[in-house]
Amino acid sequence: MTDQFRPRDIYEMGEFFEDLLFMRTNKFSDEEAGANSKVVALSATGSQLLGRLGITGRIFRRWYQTTWGWDNPSQWFAGETPRMELCKRYPDLTNGDVYASTQLLQSAPDEIKVMPVLYEKKEIKNAKGIITMGFNFLPKTLEARSRFHQLSAPSFDPGFKEFANNIEAIEREVAKEKLEKLPIAFEARCWRVFWSDACITIPLNCGLKLSHNDLITIGSAMQLIVERAVKEQASIPASYINFDSLFSAIWEVFCSFDSALLPLELLRIGRGKSMSVLTSKAKGPYSLNVYYNLGNLFDELLLFPADRYFGACECVWTDKENFLNDLVTSFLLLNNDLQLPTVNNKLTKAQKLFRHATAIEERSLDIYRIWFCPPTCFRILPKFVKYFW
Repeated sequence: MTDQFRPRDIYEMGEFFEDLLFMRTNKFSDEEAGANSKVVALSATGSQLLGRLGITGRIFRRWYQTTWGWDNPSQWFAGETPRMELCKRYPDLTNGDVYASTQLLQSAPDEIKVMPVLYEKKEIKNAKGIITMGFNFLPKTLEARSRFHQLSAPSFDPGFKEFANNIEAIEREVAKEKLEKLPIAFEARCWRVFWSDACITIPLNCGLKLSHNDLITIGSAMQLIVERAVKEQASIPASYINFDSLFSAIWEVFCSFDSALLPLELLRIGRGKSMSVLTSKAKGPYSLNVYYNLGNLFDELLLFPADRYFGACECVWTDKENFLNDLVTSFLLLNNDLQLPTVNNKLTKAQKLFRHATAIEERSLDIYRIWFCPPTCFRILPKFVKYFW
């Protein structure tokens, strides 16, 4: 096998990602660099702010699981992700026994580097899981954690500390109210708490105008739908869950409780000229807002923690243009101290209508949340499907 076809290792992949992050565009094809990114790049102050915010891993997660490659290793989508290429070098990454991560480090006063990290199977096994490694990195008490501002290995994500605090708070509540008997094993216990809480929290925050009891019922139904999809995925080798199909099933549940929601087929064509039609309907803006929230919260509250905090999930994005648009928006925010005052002048009329009707302006320009986005497909890795039986 020649070097041309040799899969890159974790360090080569980290260097490739670093080149993209700092717009060394001479190393990329037009598609990889993107038309907009040729004129927008991180400034020195933007790079420093990126390091302080700690969101490099969130950008890496999307890039690392977007289909930039031309190979077609799966029947579920076209293209190959950097993660899939790494699996050729590290086969245990396919099963969830190996975990890849990255952080931004200042190697010199004027030099910032992307540092990739690969956690091997033996190290993860000895630590009893990625989630256990994350908790072990944190101080044990809430008081000490409040003064702790490092990014916790192995995810190096700014949201992990809050996530860990929330898991422990729910555990205490479950024990106090004797709601259920949680597993003894730490990883299994954290997974049970996280999964159940996320499935309830998503509908609670979608903007549905329903009673609390109805929202809890919807959350329980959504959990059953997702778990059924995971079991089907686990029963077919090398299979994935199609997000659009899963979303459709969940939307049916939403509509059965809320007759004000528009049919999904109307919302999915909500681009271009049809956007003005949707936003002019009595319940168009309401439906669009719930639609947007469900997709993004599903990634933010369920898939992202499963992926980064547990090492339990693989996502695949095929929309490369969306990634590049989010990258440019992030650069503009970072270069302007998280302000983007002229953004509306750069939007199409349809985009302006959508933002105004759904009130997503603040959320879509939140640097911490830009990188949460519903994938094309996802799968629970073999190591974790045991928690669904």
